[in-house]
Amino acid sequence: MNWKEDVLLEIQKELDKNILADKAWGVKIILHHSTGHCAIRETVYYNKGFRFQCFMKWIWYFRYRAALFQVQNPKWCVELVTFDYEMKSTNMQIEKRRKDIIAARRRKLTIAKNRLADYAKQYKGLFPITDNPNYIKSMQIVQNYEALLKEAERDSFIPILVG
Repeated sequence: MNWKEDVLLEIQKELDKNILADKAWGVKIILHHSTGHCAIRETVYYNKGFRFQCFMKWIWYFRYRAALFQVQNPKWCVELVTFDYEMKSTNMQIEKRRKDIIAARRRKLTIAKNRLADYAKQYKGLFPITDNPNYIKSMQIVQNYEALLKEAERDSFIPILVG
């Protein structure tokens, strides 16, 4: 090998590192069993979040687990599924969660306002609607949703990430 090939190999390694940096790998072992009319699918092992090197290091273990399930359940079909996915940074996850929360709270506010308008349209009482306990309760719900929406739209709002 000459120096040009060495440089090209180094460049290729760097490109591979950059390409693999945003990806994570996972594995799933699924048991399939058909009982006449319906098929039963059962996930018996699921793990994700591996970097490529770690995933390749442990792939033998996942294959071993699949074989072990096959020996334990000879009438069932065992499927070993490996997958990769794009990892998102924490900031991206927080921003997506924040947008989802804002959209959900807007939806809830719209539903509450529509219910309030329908209730006011259908009201046929002698006294003003503002004295009705159901209307007052609906107004409080609308005000609560408006306050929650304002809170979520603030720039300092940080949602809790689950899972």
